[in-house]
Amino acid sequence: MTEPLSARAQNEPVSSAEEPGPGAGYVVRQRWRRLVGLREVVFAVHAGGVYFGSGRPPETVPWDLIRAVELFCETESHLGTSSTVFQCIGVRATGTRQVRRPGSGPAAAPQTPQAVQYYADAGRPDLIDGADGTIRYAYRRMAGWRVSRADLAAGVWRFAPDVAVIDGLDYPPPVRLTDAAAARRRGREPRRRGKPSP
Repeated sequence: MTEPLSARAQNEPVSSAEEPGPGAGYVVRQRWRRLVGLREVVFAVHAGGVYFGSGRPPETVPWDLIRAVELFCETESHLGTSSTVFQCIGVRATGTRQVRRPGSGPAAAPQTPQAVQYYADAGRPDLIDGADGTIRYAYRRMAGWRVSRADLAAGVWRFAPDVAVIDGLDYPPPVRLTDAAAARRRGREPRRRGKPSP
């Protein structure tokens, strides 16, 4: 198993951001750009690693950093009860502490100490970043494009047979009602006589 990456190493560019060449195993191009004649590659699996061309900056994450390729959903809440759900694709790397990287959104941002404490109080340490020894290294929202899971798995297997394609944990992580109640109970301090309740 590879050593966890330092916070500095997680933010350093790891390889070129050039589009993969003709030997790429699996390539996804933006749909609407195809219609107007542009052929921008937004995602690819190739011999050098996994290429993210959508979002900025484009980057290739090399296979020696990747522990898994994950598909997950990211929910963005708006005012009131409305929200938008984005299909996302990313890679997981060895690590125990999440570090914000350029091009990735809130699902790859470090958790606040309050969130970590909440998940611990809820009895869900599995929701804490790095609990399984991996972190969400980089990801992109699939806006205007999608991947075929079967083709993605075949492409990953071709270049890195030991890397799995998984269904990652959605963001924000799901907390059941019973877990939330447990967190509230554990989070309360016992009241002392003469001390007003908050």
